Amino acid sequence: MPFITEEIYGALVPEEESLMMSSWPVYREDWEFPYATEVIEHVKAITRGIRNMRAEMNVPNNKRTKVYIISSDSKLLTALEVFKESVKPLMLANDIILHYEKKDVADDAVSIVVPGATVYLPLEDLVDFEQERERLKKEEERLNSEIKRAQGMLANERFTSKAPADKVQAERDKLEKYTKMLEQVKERIDSLR
Repeated sequence: MPFITEEIYGALVPEEESLMMSSWPVYREDWEFPYATEVIEHVKAITRGIRNMRAEMNVPNNKRTKVYIISSDSKLLTALEVFKESVKPLMLANDIILHYEKKDVADDAVSIVVPGATVYLPLEDLVDFEQERERLKKEEERLNSEIKRAQGMLANERFTSKAPADKVQAERDKLEKYTKMLEQVKERIDSLR
């Protein structure tokens, strides 16, 4: 919409007759703010880390959590304090707590290491333990049935002797994969008790 752009430009720079006739903007060093750029990069790294962790843990976006940002860099913490309220929605946080040392952070909190800081998310804010146990039990049942199916196929003499070698190997690989996954699920169930 060039006419709107022209109107805005005319209001901002009334001494120019037209945007189309003006010269290209010239770089000015006094418009460069390296520390502000660095802080924004920190905010982006923290936000990216939180979102990646939440995605790995299958945490729904409507579930907010406390975010603890621990850093020994006082300038960074001061700058983050300024952005705190505006970045809460980006970090899916209901509160952002800034500290120099790890205090008031639960031992089972999930940690995210970013340049210049460590971010902690309390596990109880992220996971509904009862729902997670139920999901893991269903996953355990599914994996047990897959293991039984694979073991049944590999125990069948007709399958192992007549099927192509790559098909038999694929079943062995599946059995190994499902067994490892089952061990991980059992470990996770034990950790939630």
